[in-house]
Amino acid sequence: MAHTADTEESDLKKRVAELSDLVWNQGDLSAADTYLSPDFVGHYPGVPDLRGTAAYKRMAAELRRALPDLAHRQLTLIQEDDRVVMRAEITGTQRGELMGVPPTGLPVRRSETTMLRFEGDRIAEVWHQADEIGTFEQLGLTPPDGAGPLGQIAHTFKLMARFAVLQAKAGRADKASRARNAAQGGHTA
Repeated sequence: MAHTADTEESDLKKRVAELSDLVWNQGDLSAADTYLSPDFVGHYPGVPDLRGTAAYKRMAAELRRALPDLAHRQLTLIQEDDRVVMRAEITGTQRGELMGVPPTGLPVRRSETTMLRFEGDRIAEVWHQADEIGTFEQLGLTPPDGAGPLGQIAHTFKLMARFAVLQAKAGRADKASRARNAAQGGHTA
């Protein structure tokens, strides 16, 4: 079947929408093998480039562990030639480590913009930006608006104490989980 520009455009946007739904909403990390090029490269701020589908799946698994109830909503999909730009929003409750932050149990809502470059019908490269500062604010990691120098120092000490409590709590939960697993005849990690 011959593809017109309109068909190709809707096909690429459809593939982005499908991958996003499968990986982020349904947790089907194996979808990366179908939708991403084997030599996929992902550019994400603050971390080395992701190379290959296995690296993408590890990153997705880490985010899904941090936000097990993660929901991904596409707000806009725009295509030009072999590139699709997606503006999206994710929501979830932080139940695992997120960007080095121990579990807080707090809700997170983050806006994201991702540009995806295709080779044929597979995603070969991704450039991703997300509102990390907004995420930090929601997790209580930034000083309150208008906090002067002393307020910022006080916030830092409170945050350090809060992290210590969260890390201790996470350690106790992990220890209890391993004990339950061992009692049931399972193996501990």
